[in-house]
Amino acid sequence: MTRFRISTAMALAVAFVAPVAGCSSDGSGGIGSIEDVQDATIYILASGVQELPTGTSASGGSGSGFFISETGLAMTNYHVVAGAATLEVYIGGDTDRAYPVSVVGASQCNDLALVQVHLDPDETVSYLRWHEGEPTVGLPIYAAGYPLGDTEFTLTSGIVSKARADGESSWASIDYTIEIDANIHQGNSGGPVVDEQGAIVGVVYANAQTISGQNQFFAIGAPLAQAVVEQLKDGDYESFGVWGYPLQADDGSYLGLWVNAVEKGSVADDSGVAPGDLITELNGLPVATDGTLSTYCDVIRTSGSDPIAITVVRLSTGEILEGDLGGEGGLTVVDTFDPVTDPGGDPGTDDPEWTDEDPYEYVSVIDDTGLIYVDLPVEWSDLVTESVDATGVGEYPAIHASIDLEAFFSDYSVPGLQLLWLPGTHYQNIDDRAGNDGHVLQSCELESVSPYQFTTPYTGREYTGEMASYINCDGTLSQVVILWANPTDGSEHVLYLAMVIASPRDFGALTTILETLSMSDAG
Repeated sequence: MTRFRISTAMALAVAFVAPVAGCSSDGSGGIGSIEDVQDATIYILASGVQELPTGTSASGGSGSGFFISETGLAMTNYHVVAGAATLEVYIGGDTDRAYPVSVVGASQCNDLALVQVHLDPDETVSYLRWHEGEPTVGLPIYAAGYPLGDTEFTLTSGIVSKARADGESSWASIDYTIEIDANIHQGNSGGPVVDEQGAIVGVVYANAQTISGQNQFFAIGAPLAQAVVEQLKDGDYESFGVWGYPLQADDGSYLGLWVNAVEKGSVADDSGVAPGDLITELNGLPVATDGTLSTYCDVIRTSGSDPIAITVVRLSTGEILEGDLGGEGGLTVVDTFDPVTDPGGDPGTDDPEWTDEDPYEYVSVIDDTGLIYVDLPVEWSDLVTESVDATGVGEYPAIHASIDLEAFFSDYSVPGLQLLWLPGTHYQNIDDRAGNDGHVLQSCELESVSPYQFTTPYTGREYTGEMASYINCDGTLSQVVILWANPTDGSEHVLYLAMVIASPRDFGALTTILETLSMSDAG
């Protein structure tokens, strides 16, 4: 069987049409000092459902944005709002009031979105003006926003270190970006990069780890962003309503663009494209085969108002469909294949070990202190619920479970879980954990780190932290997922979870574990 994973060449620095009124984004008006940028910067909370190669998953996250109009018109990245069923905003770090939001226009290829924050009838907000001219190397700048899911405003300083950097990625295709050396993190996405007078120099776009291990930080320059804003006032631009990533097989090749979500009422939706589809061709050209959206966006940008011929592989049903985006008739089945023995539409990829499995049955498990509750696969019967000496200074509640715990700690091909409750007021950054866990993660490749928020089902307590995914562990197909999180109510403890995923049904186990994991009130 061909094994799939969504590839991101860079880390997302991350989650309705309303009338546009009173927009003042021509460089005049707005705030005039760096001290006032916070008042115009917003925290965006998004939630929805996305279709991943491993199955349907609830999605949620946070990002940043900024006002460009006193009437509440704001900018952010498309990847912050893509696939969201609900959006809400907090203004200037004030968490006492959440504002509803609607998307005015979105541009998938430029990773920009224009949103309307719905204010009271007589209410106005502070907003930012545009920096005049092209950003130049050495220009002092500040990156503003709300990184790592924190609602407290953050401002970091630096300079423009490169005026024209690469803009190709696995989620957008931008003519060029500007590289900055002001630190940004997930959650800064969509926030403003401003000059010393508080004018918009760019929109935070991404950070990337180079081969040398050094961080690089990128923003969409103000001239490009401002031009796209003018287009977004009329609705979607250089986008037909799809949110997705290149899908990579276990042999390293890219198969096309996996569709995570489809915007309701969009061109793609009207044409019959659905979440879980794999877009392989546009106008006869293979797309996303290099891990970027370059060809995909080139076709969209050059097609004008003409319908775009599309080829879709529907892995769930074993169908290959064709049609015209923006045309009539929708998608038509032109061929079929067996999604079990030929999951990628490519003969000779059958692997019974990965395909011919039944879902797990589950049993509720409680640790010996009565603090941790979770549902685990019945087959993970090698179970230890005793407290452990996790730090050398004390014993803490824990659950360890696997089909074979001894093998779990030494062999990535054995699924299982390590779950700990630890004292402390904040989680340790995921990047600092590699090599300090039960599995030596230096033998794995870090695929992604994302903010993660959830609410426990029994006590209703909210947690926020980071989730990391590691792949290529000792050359196996297995993945390792690490979660660190702490409660948002100020309770002084940390929740740590490490899990080895060795087969498709282990992804289902991860979903069940995250949906049932809970701490008693004593925690």
